[in-house]
Amino acid sequence: MNTKTTTIFVLVMSLVISGCGAGQILGPTLTPQPTIAPPPTATLVPTQTSAPVPISSTYKPVPRWMILGQPFDGVEILGEKWNYTNDRWGETYACISYTREKEPYLFFEQCFALTQPNLTFESQHDAFLNDSYETLTPNNTFGDVGQISLMAKRLEDNSTKFVKFFEIIGIEKYILLVEMNFATDDQTQLQAIYENQMATTIDYMFQNMLEKSRLIPRPTATPVSPTQESFYARLNKNLITESEASTLYGGTWEALGDYVDSKDPYVCRDFEDRTNADVLWVRFSNCIFLYNASKFNFEKFVESYKKPDNVFLESRHQYDDKFFLYGKFDGHTYFHAWMIHGEYLNYVQLESRTIGEPNVEHVFTDDVDDFIYDVLMINAEK
Repeated sequence: MNTKTTTIFVLVMSLVISGCGAGQILGPTLTPQPTIAPPPTATLVPTQTSAPVPISSTYKPVPRWMILGQPFDGVEILGEKWNYTNDRWGETYACISYTREKEPYLFFEQCFALTQPNLTFESQHDAFLNDSYETLTPNNTFGDVGQISLMAKRLEDNSTKFVKFFEIIGIEKYILLVEMNFATDDQTQLQAIYENQMATTIDYMFQNMLEKSRLIPRPTATPVSPTQESFYARLNKNLITESEASTLYGGTWEALGDYVDSKDPYVCRDFEDRTNADVLWVRFSNCIFLYNASKFNFEKFVESYKKPDNVFLESRHQYDDKFFLYGKFDGHTYFHAWMIHGEYLNYVQLESRTIGEPNVEHVFTDDVDDFIYDVLMINAEK
């Protein structure tokens, strides 16, 4: 559940359900996810997939979606902001690079690739060794998941001295690689520079790729309380499923997990695109709230979103229930739709890359309108 959704839910719960307190998420990951901050009082429920299984038997990772983020968006890693620099990708590989926002200069590129006759762990490893790279000891072997090699070399470019680090993991049919360039004239041993400056960030990136591709198990979801179980049992059946969402999309959505609040009656299911193409849509969320009809004023709710940065939009579909839709540009374009149906308040958030002019109306295509409508109608039919 991303930060854009978080802010909205704080407002929603203050308006929809009376007597609700704030709390904190008990997240499923060992390390913070890039660009994701904890929403209030939610706990992961592992409903979409069972316990992790060996990748060779079930899961086929899509290279472009195993890296940290998507083009043009920055990321946050362990409290530091990184600006998007470049990306390159194809059918069998994907790479993305970032530059740290603060000084001193630090650059990294992260790649996920399928092995090829001319692209193997050994071919990559040997190329660096033949170029006079020094072999170092990695900080983390991730449970000896596969072949791992860490190398480094001092370089100078235009009078700027820096150290280049390469770490490679080869596991089954896949290669994971991280390159980091650190501007420094420090003559300390390379192993010490790595351990003091690089190791935590590099480990974070590998952990992220390995978990995304299910090459290592994701941490066990936090156990839910009896209250959460009751919320989930009542509301989760109304959420759209992975197969239903992919059918509407014409591509592939992957369900990342379900979230159930620990105090307030709502559940959410988060999805991320898994199409290895230059697609616009990045992710979406579907949530179901049980609201207090006697205390909920829909008109006041709508008014609370009328802010300068929110662009209200008109759907070409006819909704029989109370409904509103708006978009907001924030690097990517985010669409938010709310619909009351019976005793439920249904919500869809769709995140799209913004190509060209940052104009919400331009990004709001018929495809966006149709998808939001279809998701909400599936919620209502259930």
